[in-house]
Amino acid sequence: MTSPDRPLRARLVPRLLLGLALAFAILSVSPTLRALYAEYVAPPPLTFSALPIPVTGPVQAGQPVPLTVERCNTGNTPVIASFTRALVGQGDSRVRVALLSGTTEFQPGCEIVRGRATVVPEDTPPGIFIVEFVVTVQREGLRPWSIFITTEPFEVIP
Repeated sequence: MTSPDRPLRARLVPRLLLGLALAFAILSVSPTLRALYAEYVAPPPLTFSALPIPVTGPVQAGQPVPLTVERCNTGNTPVIASFTRALVGQGDSRVRVALLSGTTEFQPGCEIVRGRATVVPEDTPPGIFIVEFVVTVQREGLRPWSIFITTEPFEVIP
């Protein structure tokens, strides 16, 4: 039964447009909600225990720094992270040496890594130092996530 004042087409077009507008609104809010969840609610993509990272004993210049760290990928898929490292003098020392940077893949779950990849340069003067790390994960559709990590102070000997 149709109204003689308005044809059927005139009544259906506004309803169709309203339905399309509602569908568009729902679909556009979904990525926004996902981004807000990932940014503010979800756990960080990587976690590290026992921070600052312990270093066992003094380190000779030119030798690797013995590190043991437990690192966890809190997601269900591998995460590729880039990292930078610097050797930083403590106390009155103003020594700051950029070390090699790179990328690494974190498999889902936790693992204990005994690293010896961070080598103290041979020309490093004796003193107390720490190693600073910045680990960054690029997240699709979100801003990068970074964590700043340091080692405990350790002595560099000649």
